[in-house]
Amino acid sequence: MNAHDLAQLHVYEPPKWASSLKNIPKYSIKLAQRNTPIHSWNLPNAPKEFSISIKRDDLTGCTLSGNKNQAVPLEFRQPHMSKSKQGLAPYLIEVGGSSYTGLFGYLTAFQEMMDQNLLEDFDDIVMTAASGGTAAGIAIANYLTGSKLKCHAVNVSDNDANVYSKINEELMAAGLLVEAEDIIDVIGGHHLPGYERPSQEDLEYILEISSSTGVLLDPVYNIKTVRGMLAEMTNNPKRFKGNRILFIHTGGCFGLFDGRIDSLLTSSRGTECNNNILCWRDIDDPLPI
Repeated sequence: MNAHDLAQLHVYEPPKWASSLKNIPKYSIKLAQRNTPIHSWNLPNAPKEFSISIKRDDLTGCTLSGNKNQAVPLEFRQPHMSKSKQGLAPYLIEVGGSSYTGLFGYLTAFQEMMDQNLLEDFDDIVMTAASGGTAAGIAIANYLTGSKLKCHAVNVSDNDANVYSKINEELMAAGLLVEAEDIIDVIGGHHLPGYERPSQEDLEYILEISSSTGVLLDPVYNIKTVRGMLAEMTNNPKRFKGNRILFIHTGGCFGLFDGRIDSLLTSSRGTECNNNILCWRDIDDPLPI
C-alpha cells in the first residue's frame, strides 16, 4: 500500500446485519492490512481447563509511523486544499478513535472474524477497554448477530462505569434499545499500579510470553488485559460462558520502546542478549569447523 492508496476514499458498506443502524458512515479509508489470522495461543500459566486463541490484530500493519507519517500528510495536502476551496471541513478523529464513526471499524472486523468461524469455534471473546471504542464495537456486533458469544472487556483504567457509559452512548447513537450492562462484561480490578503504569510483574510476563509464544504485548493495554483474563479464569471461571476463549490483540507494540523493559533484557532473568550486530553469513562462505 502506498501513500496514494491511503488518500483514496472508498464507499463504505456495513455488514448486512448492521445495515439498519442509524448514521452509517458514507466513506472509509484503507489503513489496515486485512485479514489478520486467528490461531491457538499456549499462554504460560494459563488454566488447562481453557482453550485460548488469539486474533492477531497486531498484524494490521505498522507503516504509519516515523518517516511514513511525515510523507503521508504531503499526499493529503492537495486534496485537503481542494476540499477547503469547496467549503468542506476535514474530519477530526477523537482520542482513541472512540467515536460512533469509529465503531463501524469493529463492526467490519467482527464480520471478518465471523468469516473465520468465530461464532462456531468460540464461546467467549476478551478484549481491552480504556476509552471503550473497541469494546463498544465488538459488543454491539455480537448483539446484532444474536449474542452467541459472551463479551468481556478488561478495564485498564480505574473506572468501570466510564466504559459502560461510553458503550451506552454508542448504543443510543445507533438507535438500539439495549443497555451496555446487558451485552458486555466489564472486568475491573486489574489496572494497578495505574493507567500507563505497568508493574514489574507485567514487564516480566511480557518477556515470558514473547519468549515462549512469539507474541509481543504492549505494557499499557494488552499485558494487563491478558493478566486480568488469566486471573479471572483461575479465580472466577464461572464468569465465562464456556472454555473456548478468543483474545483480541489490539496492537501497541511501540509501547515496548520506551525503555521500561530494557533492564529485563540484559538481566539474568531475561533472555541472553548483547549489543553486538552479527553479519549474516554469505551463502558461499565455508561452514565453520
